[in-house]
Amino acid sequence: MKLNRFPYAWRLTALLLIAVMLLAACARATEAPASTAEPTVVPTEVPAPTPEPAVTKVIQDFETAATPYDVSGATASLGDVAYNGAVSLKSASTEGEWHTVGVNLSSGPVDVSQYGQLCFFVYDTTANNNGKAANTVGVKLYDATGASVERYTDNEGVGDNRKTKTNEWVDMCMNLVSFTEIDQTKVEKIEFTMYWAGDYYFDDITLVAKGDELAVKEMPKPAGPEVAYTFQDFEAEDTYYTDYQAEVSLDTEVFHGGKSSFKAFSTEGEWHAFGAYPATRPLDLSAASKVCFWINDTTTNNDGKADNTVGVKLFDASGANQEVWTDAEGTSNGKTVTGEFVQMCLPTELFDQVDLKSIDKIQFAMFWAGTYYVDDIEFFAPGAAGAEKPVVVADFESGEAFYPDYQADVSLDTEVFKNGKSSLKSVSTEGEWHAWGAYPTPQPFDASAATKLCFWINDTTTNNDGKADNTVGVKLFDASGANQEVWTDAEGTSNGKTVTGEFVQMCLPTELYDQIDLKTVDKIQFAMFWAGTYYVDDIEFFVMTAAATEPALVADFESGEAFYPDYQAEVSLDTAVFKNGKSSLKSVSTEGEWHAWGAFPAPQPFDASGYSTLCFWLNDTTTNNDGKADNTVGVKLFDASGANQEVWSDAEGTSNGKTVTGEFVQMCIPTELYDQIDLTAVDKIQFAMFWAGTYYIDDIEFLP
Repeated sequence: MKLNRFPYAWRLTALLLIAVMLLAACARATEAPASTAEPTVVPTEVPAPTPEPAVTKVIQDFETAATPYDVSGATASLGDVAYNGAVSLKSASTEGEWHTVGVNLSSGPVDVSQYGQLCFFVYDTTANNNGKAANTVGVKLYDATGASVERYTDNEGVGDNRKTKTNEWVDMCMNLVSFTEIDQTKVEKIEFTMYWAGDYYFDDITLVAKGDELAVKEMPKPAGPEVAYTFQDFEAEDTYYTDYQAEVSLDTEVFHGGKSSFKAFSTEGEWHAFGAYPATRPLDLSAASKVCFWINDTTTNNDGKADNTVGVKLFDASGANQEVWTDAEGTSNGKTVTGEFVQMCLPTELFDQVDLKSIDKIQFAMFWAGTYYVDDIEFFAPGAAGAEKPVVVADFESGEAFYPDYQADVSLDTEVFKNGKSSLKSVSTEGEWHAWGAYPTPQPFDASAATKLCFWINDTTTNNDGKADNTVGVKLFDASGANQEVWTDAEGTSNGKTVTGEFVQMCLPTELYDQIDLKTVDKIQFAMFWAGTYYVDDIEFFVMTAAATEPALVADFESGEAFYPDYQAEVSLDTAVFKNGKSSLKSVSTEGEWHAWGAFPAPQPFDASGYSTLCFWLNDTTTNNDGKADNTVGVKLFDASGANQEVWSDAEGTSNGKTVTGEFVQMCIPTELYDQIDLTAVDKIQFAMFWAGTYYIDDIEFLP
């Protein structure tokens, strides 16, 4: 029998359909409620914080959070020589080579990565390089991991730095980009290395922002040696007074200097006081370090000896006063000695309750009755630091003190010159680089005390856009043959460039010549790039003159005719009215306004460059200002060239009072106010008064 296949297939299909429907029903029975789909959040990148702009700042000033440490060959400590503040990092060593000390930069790691330079100030006391310091400094930075990198201040890439100067602060800056191989975001320590043994000081380690410059303050000029100035010498009356239980007078039998002293006498009682007026009243003692006097004590009340201390009271112009005793803390005086002059000194810093700019009198106090002699009251203050005096070493007026070196014909030329009658001419017609030179007089020349080398040059070339516009190479040779060339546009100079057909003076600091012996300069050589004609004249070194230590009396009017009338004045010596000696210079006028007369110094011209002050005594007989003299004085100095400058006695920087009718008054003017003349050659001194009348001038002197 044949089977029917259709029903079987249908039944199979139906079974499959039922199974699918059952499964779907089960799925619907367990399906969870539909949820609202959340949009997919795309992560947003968080912007990096903008770094704060770097600001120039001092990161170690050694005043508070500084911990110096020894590294090698030197002792580290906080020293009392500081650029700013009170202390600095001191490196001290006495022997050997290479000396290193270190210090932390701050209380924690410092991020220097955003800064342009690391700067510091260094004070070098050594003088091992031809009498100069002239050293470079090794600077090593450490990061928080202990990694380190060292660079020297003259290494390539750190930037241009000067070398150290003996006993002067020098600023040095180093490009931080050159300090690779450390993590600049976490710098912790710095170390300084010096080659020579000696004392070095480092201060104000500073981070300088990119584009900024290190702020460098102007340091005071070094003062000259401390010298004594007369406060009162008791050689004339009206210079003293009594205050309490004392009879006072001048005594010509007992004195320390001159011909008389100040005598104070008492017979009974306790406490005796007496005093003196300064020669210039009021007197400015603000620059003085100490006030000193000589005292002879005749008493014997302490076990047969004098053995006393002295009370010294200063009064200022306002009347304020302060007494300090000679055994006060900070002094080093002994006690008085019977019948002997003993000098006693008191630091002016102890007188901190009076105005030292206007000291009106000084007073002494003794406990016992008796006889006391006081003489030569002085104050000690810095004298002049000296001045730069030009010394011409080659003027090319004669001789053959010159030579060609490379591609140059040289000769004296009498048509083109700066001064005198001739100059040194260099001619070349082709090629590049031309050199010639001169020998100094004397040869060799000691330029060790010179501050700069100067010369005049006339450049006839027009190769730079129709102009000369050149720099000059200046090479110095010492007697050993060692040589060094410095260009006129080198760092530390302030020269312009040459000007076609004109003499231009150019100067180079001698400190730049740190590789030769400046004590024996043997020749001076010039280099120019372009062929052409050049004229050089008046090569000179500017040498610091020694500061004076004694006053120089340049006109005492005791004799001769070293004086002159200038305008509406008759002048003569007068033997009836004088301050010292036997005569003075008298000026008489009877009418008109403005009167001038003067005197010639001895020697003439006089080198006043090493002196700090010009002083003179003036007696003014006029009474035109409310019955008083009450005048100021114009004082004009002339130098040997005829250049002149007038400064009045009440100019800023002076401390003079005005004239007093019928009395000699000393007036002084700082020589630094005469900045438009050559103080090395003062040729005459001239005085000017407004009112007609009679005036007496005496004892013109320059003080150290």
